[in-house]
Amino acid sequence: MINELLNKYWLCETSLEEERELRRFFASEEVPEHLLAYKAWFCGRDEAAIPVLGADFDKRILKKIKPKERLSFHLGRRYVTGIAASLAILVAASLYVYNQTDWADPSYQDTYQTPEEALRAAQVSLSFVSSEINRGQKMVYNEMKKTAPITDLINNIDKLEGE
Repeated sequence: MINELLNKYWLCETSLEEERELRRFFASEEVPEHLLAYKAWFCGRDEAAIPVLGADFDKRILKKIKPKERLSFHLGRRYVTGIAASLAILVAASLYVYNQTDWADPSYQDTYQTPEEALRAAQVSLSFVSSEINRGQKMVYNEMKKTAPITDLINNIDKLEGE
């Protein structure tokens, strides 16, 4: 009988009355030796002794948890700073070369024979630059998609803290 109740208990199929019966059985002095290992489990569980969390429990726990910094914002700031620094270096180098060049030197001559040929070369170069910029933007977008679940989680936590 007790073995059947124990099996039901471990399968979470006992009623409250059956659990009380198990506690009464293990509280008695006549517990068979092969069941002594369960005695501490059933005798040590006093329902009245279960601690109740105070009303300020959530506040105390949340105070101890430090929110992580938003990675997506700092990551974006780092990319923007790097791009701005690269552009500043490029502009400075271009201005230096432009100011050092003597445009009146007769050794400078046109590279292309016709304006159409020069236009076509410029279009090819600009198309290449455009494709590389688009490729870089796709890479940044793909990396940002990886952080989207974390960003959503942080936003949800912020909403919960605001309520």
